[in-house]
Amino acid sequence: KDALLPLLERLLQNLKSQAVSMAGQAMLGHTHGQPATPTTMGKEFANFAYRLHKAVARLTKVSLRGKCNGAVGNYSASSVAFPDFDWIA
Repeated sequence: KDALLPLLERLLQNLKSQAVSMAGQAMLGHTHGQPATPTTMGKEFANFAYRLHKAVARLTKVSLRGKCNGAVGNYSASSVAFPDFDWIA
């Protein structure tokens, strides 16, 4: 959370900046790999920024959980390898 989210936020700000600066830059749109109606680079950057914003919002709601024990005996191996670590907490 402390490593990935700040990078994604910085990327999001860069995308928003590009969307504004390229708002008037025309380009040929595509659909299913075929030429389609014209669009702008700004709109495409804004669309990508919007999608990234929604993904980051979903990512922040994910509860990351770990499991140290189970059928393969990871807890046992960990408690032997690092006996001073409080594995229960």
